[in-house]
Amino acid sequence: MSRQGELTPAEKDGKKVALPTWSAALVPFLGTAAVVVPLWLGLLLPASLISLGAKSAFQKKRIQAPASLDGVKVVKKASDETGRDYDLILFGATGFTGRLAALYIAKTYGNKSFRWAIAGRRMDALTAIRDELVAIDASLKDLPIVIADSNDHAAVDRMVASTKCVITTSGPFARYGKYLVQSCAVHGTHYCDITGETDFVREMVDTYDDLARESGAFIISSCGNDCVPWDLLLLECVNHFNKTSAGGDEKVVKFDCFIEGSFEPSGGTLETAIGIFNERTQIKTRLGFDPMLKDPRTGQKNSLKMTQKHPMFLSYEPRIKKWIGPFVMTAVNASCLKRSNTVNQYTDKLQYREGIVFPNFGSAFVNMMGLIVFATALSIPPLQWLLRKFVLPAPGQGPSTKTMDAGFLQLTAYATTNTKRECKAVMYFPTDTGYRDTARMLVEAGLVLALQGKDVGRAGGVYSPASCQGSLLTERLLKNGTSLNIVDSPVSKK
Repeated sequence: MSRQGELTPAEKDGKKVALPTWSAALVPFLGTAAVVVPLWLGLLLPASLISLGAKSAFQKKRIQAPASLDGVKVVKKASDETGRDYDLILFGATGFTGRLAALYIAKTYGNKSFRWAIAGRRMDALTAIRDELVAIDASLKDLPIVIADSNDHAAVDRMVASTKCVITTSGPFARYGKYLVQSCAVHGTHYCDITGETDFVREMVDTYDDLARESGAFIISSCGNDCVPWDLLLLECVNHFNKTSAGGDEKVVKFDCFIEGSFEPSGGTLETAIGIFNERTQIKTRLGFDPMLKDPRTGQKNSLKMTQKHPMFLSYEPRIKKWIGPFVMTAVNASCLKRSNTVNQYTDKLQYREGIVFPNFGSAFVNMMGLIVFATALSIPPLQWLLRKFVLPAPGQGPSTKTMDAGFLQLTAYATTNTKRECKAVMYFPTDTGYRDTARMLVEAGLVLALQGKDVGRAGGVYSPASCQGSLLTERLLKNGTSLNIVDSPVSKK
């Protein structure tokens, strides 16, 4: 934990966000204010409004009825290990993040700790991945390969029935992941993915929670950078107060989280985000309410509430003495934390706030306007086409090794209870979390279910990481890279 005057974990590691000092940011700040802002206001914003208006007028809103479950029934319970040849199958092993996950398993566990296999559509690509793994650990020369295509339901069923847990990087998940979830729920096979697609997660709770509860399968989305760090950090702050409470009904009622890190999106991430913007479909729920509020104890809507107080543009945060702005994944993190609060019952009313940190106003303004201009350009079809064709990375492409080496994530959070106690927590990931450490988080999340499933202490169902793997996952991450420090602190004046 960094007390006043001490270096933060990132500073000790020599990691920092590549943003200019105020003096170095002055010219870009003036250029942005004098050129970019007028260009956005006078050209891009009107074009975007026209495009969105035309889309609203001429394109019917996509509303999809809930998937039919006629004839879908449990064929195997999680407790039945008959025919389960593997503890873990990595599906999508030839993609950018899938390859990183395979490399992580090879380097960390090899072929001795558990039974595992890689899976995907093409034998030649999977064989090439296995050859890379053999260079790390020669004992992996006979690592099993499973051929399965997301659209081949029979192959998916065979794969799922052969393992205790499937971890998947094969997105966009709304396009390629739905049947895999259904098959896992039916076969009592645990499931983890790395999606940040909140509509997909809601649909999975709405559609398969009861089925997974019957089979004993744990269905856990968002097991990567979306949203493990934020989800576990809130959980561990709650645990800290539970361990140090003097008694009484002490609850965390406010959670403020400030984000420092180096991020570069891959082609797959951008393809998912653009696909959501272009093709978003509203799903009618069976439940009749937000599935993230479904209480596993009753099957009904939980009365617990979460309000959000995120910065809309830029503001100064005195506790960290830096500027903060809106974070692009805030809605995704908030949805995950809502599910965790519903299941774990942290408090009946939680206020959540998060923001990304900048060293000064100049760099914050330049970066925020850059993000706004980029998002606006994506909403204009001709500019979106040009960006996808000539600028943005293609699916399967991602940050270089050098970029990932320089990457990191540091979360500084302040949790406050209804008794006015406050703690300060710092969680640090020393490498790129968007992909390399997302692979690590996914693998460890899956291993909790495959190897420690009996310690989870819940019935099957569709959960968040903090409400299923919980501190078991925190412990695994802390053993091989992540650091976490929590100390009591004076209550902020804010």
